Amino acid sequence: MEEDQEQLNQKLETNEVPEENAENVINTEENIISNTPPSTTPISAKITVTPNQITAPKNNNTEAHSLWYDLSIISWFLFLCTGLNIFINNNNTINITFTQTPTPLYSNYSFVIGFISIIGTIGFILYFNKTTLQKNNIISNGLLGDMSKFHFVSLFLVSFVFISLVEPSTKASDVFCLIFSLLAYGSLIFIYFKIDYEGEWYEIITIKKGVFSSLIALTLYTFCLSICSIGARSNASEGFLKGCGIVFSILIGIGNCGFAFYFKDLLALITNILIYLEMAKYCFYFDKNADGVIDIIMILISVGVIFYLQFKEREYLYKCSN
Repeated sequence: MEEDQEQLNQKLETNEVPEENAENVINTEENIISNTPPSTTPISAKITVTPNQITAPKNNNTEAHSLWYDLSIISWFLFLCTGLNIFINNNNTINITFTQTPTPLYSNYSFVIGFISIIGTIGFILYFNKTTLQKNNIISNGLLGDMSKFHFVSLFLVSFVFISLVEPSTKASDVFCLIFSLLAYGSLIFIYFKIDYEGEWYEIITIKKGVFSSLIALTLYTFCLSICSIGARSNASEGFLKGCGIVFSILIGIGNCGFAFYFKDLLALITNILIYLEMAKYCFYFDKNADGVIDIIMILISVGVIFYLQFKEREYLYKCSN
């Protein structure tokens, strides 16, 4: 019995915790409890704040995107309406009676504007379908990017050019055409650099390398035509008008062909050919053979560039990247 009592006492001594260790354990537990910061934010507040912080920026981006898209659609619609109005009414018959001397560079530009309006209508249908019905982010991002979203400004300016061309019977309308043509030409080139997207060949040649490049070629022509019209209405000398006819005929051709060659753009060349065909017709009608010869040469150069691009640069003709 005494041996059993001694063994029991030894077991109890081994299980006892020293007072110092016990105090350390208690202090450690107190420190852990005291250093734990209390939660002052209710659970419900965390749940309600987090969704608002996530969804607010998305709503702002959606509203901004919708604003630029709405301006784009309105500008396209106005551009097509003013262009088709000129083409349907066909006000540009051979009727140059405001001066005794025919205006250099004059032509039946309603046919050229009609061609661009048809291309623009096809491009607008594809653009609207891809961005509204099918939700194609590739074209949407290409035309509504950081800077390309301002393409509506160019289309508005082109619409103002068309409006000033409807009844070119006053010097004021020629001045407005001159100003808007210059602004449209500069903004179109800027937007042309900024638009970049991947798409099918028909999406490329009806939007960027279609309506925008054709309008670049046209606004260069309307800018030069406005200068000649202002000079003709101001009773400028015949030598001045003849010089304008020759210089601007060369300038328009070199400018449009150089642009189309550098960017591999067929529609700019086709628009240039149509412009010079109409100019040549009017030059030979008024026996201005020198200007007419230059027009024919520019047509041949444009055709030569088209053949070169078709055989040497075919892979780049239907790509949007510059």
